[in-house]
Amino acid sequence: MSKAESPEAMRLLGQLWQEARPGGTAQKFSYEPSRELIEALRPKYQDRLDENFRRTDEFQLNGYSLGEFKSFYIALLILCSIHEYICYPFDKPGQPIPSSSLVMVKTRSVWAAKLSQISGLPKAVCEGIISDLTLDPVAQPGASMCIHPFVPLDGFVLAVAPQFPLASAVDDNILRSFSYRYPEIFSAQNTEKESVMREGIKDAALRFWVDHSIELPDKTTEIDVLLADEASSTVFFAELKWSRKPNRTLERIARDEDIAKGLAQLQLIRAYALRHPDFLRELEKLPRGLTSYANVHYLLVAWDHWFWIDPEDGIAVVSFDALLPALKSGTNLQSLITELLTYEWLPVEGRDFRVSYATVDVNGAVLEQCNFCPA
Repeated sequence: MSKAESPEAMRLLGQLWQEARPGGTAQKFSYEPSRELIEALRPKYQDRLDENFRRTDEFQLNGYSLGEFKSFYIALLILCSIHEYICYPFDKPGQPIPSSSLVMVKTRSVWAAKLSQISGLPKAVCEGIISDLTLDPVAQPGASMCIHPFVPLDGFVLAVAPQFPLASAVDDNILRSFSYRYPEIFSAQNTEKESVMREGIKDAALRFWVDHSIELPDKTTEIDVLLADEASSTVFFAELKWSRKPNRTLERIARDEDIAKGLAQLQLIRAYALRHPDFLRELEKLPRGLTSYANVHYLLVAWDHWFWIDPEDGIAVVSFDALLPALKSGTNLQSLITELLTYEWLPVEGRDFRVSYATVDVNGAVLEQCNFCPA
């Protein structure tokens, strides 16, 4: 759910709305947001992107870092939120919504200058980001205005519909776009995912013994994370998979194969552990052999994308987002794994969310949209 604007931001937005005047026709208006208003809105979008961006700011994109992109996008969200507010209150006093001003239209140069001013980035960096975020349905697979919000009207003018950036999953979108456009560069950098998940588990599992990156003696694979709890006589082998959310059918097939690969690695670990139950004790990773523990689990921990498998022979799939809070609050490793494997953390319609259908008539064509809302 979107964080509400601060009282000061609402005061300044209301003041700006009062100052906006129709320009040319009753369906248009013009305005210039103050620096005070921009700074009042900045914390909301800074917090939003800080929460959503999971890779480091140092991750390099096309001549700029992910941190610089974040600063740029905060500036864009500020402009979009102001425009949204200025547009839609027009219908409250009985005035029509200014339909000809619903879309923000500026030249590339003006966009770059304005976003540079708000973000503090050099104009050249903003120009590069705008170029990467400009819609080109022919060259960009899976192109949409959520991923590429700048729509070229000609060689110089770009339009932005504010609803799309405001609703977008911007972290996923920029990395998806970058991976499509520069697959080799993306793959070369995209090696820190496992370490991000591993560090998250280590920080959450302070009550348990944690080790990681343990190569099997036969060199077939390695244990991504090992957790142990002597009090509940429990050992937990974790295989980590952070697979980007699929955008197309072929991508879904590839992501499913990645999860299947992780399950195959768990099977190798389990098979080796059954043949050599003392190997972790011999490596000084556990104080005793596996056969002396009452509970041994092999879990694939998936982030963003996963598919269902029936738990079998100690092997199961759980969500990283469900595992972390369980580790933070749990004091008994066996109990928290047992609870995870009930899958009560999966969303249930009616309990966690509801589905509604809305229809819209556009020039005689009726569109039906499925909306998922909190219950």
